[in-house]
Amino acid sequence: MKTLLGLGAALSIATATLAAGDGEASLKAADAQRNGRHYHEAVELIRRAAHEGASESAVVKALIDVAETATNASHDGKASLEAARTAVELAPRNAAAHTELGRSLREDEQAIAEYRRAIALDPAAREPRELLVGSLRKLGRWEERIHALEELAQVTGKKDESFYAATAECLCRLRRYSEGLDAYEKALAARTSHGPAYYERDRQRCSDESRKR
Repeated sequence: MKTLLGLGAALSIATATLAAGDGEASLKAADAQRNGRHYHEAVELIRRAAHEGASESAVVKALIDVAETATNASHDGKASLEAARTAVELAPRNAAAHTELGRSLREDEQAIAEYRRAIALDPAAREPRELLVGSLRKLGRWEERIHALEELAQVTGKKDESFYAATAECLCRLRRYSEGLDAYEKALAARTSHGPAYYERDRQRCSDESRKR
């Protein structure tokens, strides 16, 4: 009887060990730390979960959650960056991890490099392309932005008012005024009843600039 009890206890321990081996307990503990805004502790628990066999998708998602909470709830860029870098470290071929690292970086040049890595890993991904378009605008890289906008339109399968307006801005910045004004006309034609009113203002500004040349 004693032997059977001992065997039963051993089996229970083995079962518990196997159950814990998928990293689920560590991920749950990490989520609690994240909610408590203990971001470094959360990252370390997620790292442990990865070593325990948690799936890559679960690990990356958990780290992105930490990065976004650190940014949105605490404005803690350092913690956000730690989480994003850990995601890339643990899943170097995961597009979402590179996208989050790009978002966490303060330097647009570095962010652009991460967005391009994400796009190379997942050409159909929309988010890194949208973020790339935004970073290129900040740096005034208008030719590259036009190309990025075209590629984004291919992924989304549409050229809407925002596409034409963004393209028009790039063209006018490049002093290709005629093309820019044509693009603004397309933006205005595609504008919904709730579309931004500044398209007309920007079109007028482009038109005024063209007359000065």
